[in-house]
Amino acid sequence: MIESETDLVSNTILNEWINESIQDFRIELSNADVEYHLTNTSGTLTTGVVSGTAHGSLPLPDSAFAVYALDLTVDGQIVNVPPMSFADRNDHQSGTTKTGVPAGFHITSVGQESTTTVGNGTILLSPAPDAAYPYRLYYLPVWVDLSDDTHVFNTIGGGDRWVVWDVCVKVACRTNDAKKQEAIATRERELAMVRIVKTIKRMNRAGPVRRRDSRAERS
Repeated sequence: MIESETDLVSNTILNEWINESIQDFRIELSNADVEYHLTNTSGTLTTGVVSGTAHGSLPLPDSAFAVYALDLTVDGQIVNVPPMSFADRNDHQSGTTKTGVPAGFHITSVGQESTTTVGNGTILLSPAPDAAYPYRLYYLPVWVDLSDDTHVFNTIGGGDRWVVWDVCVKVACRTNDAKKQEAIATRERELAMVRIVKTIKRMNRAGPVRRRDSRAERS
């Protein structure tokens, strides 16, 4: 479709766009509650408040691009800790008591850069943990760029097609006389996502509800 345009884009730029599109696709799926590309880490919370605040904290993994869930084990039961806004960070105190079972989390730092490395960020917990609760954090890791033709990208069926069409959109946007190609690529990218969503729903559906003969069961 855009063979004549590819000469305007170097392989280096094409590879950069491919990696960008793969990351964008992983974000699109994750934001649509499709957990295929999420990973998780576990540990125990540090008790007590951060000095001078009414909240506790949890390290954000340095490989995390975005956090999607935080589970705690409290008295043997696994509970979900929902995200909260930064404005609500002090709303979970009980009088002068600033500790308890965390009722919300908020990412306050993505980590500090130091030359070629980035340290752990910070997740705020409110109220601060009153015990070393076991936790499991689910997050989307940063995409490690493909840099060789032998490298692979594993995803749901059709994901590679979405990536290809997304790159086609980028290539078409490179020139001012490829509006038709851009429109075609955009439409095909959208159709690819529709097919992917249908596939996911088919894979995850519970199946048809079967009727039960309750009268026969009672006899």
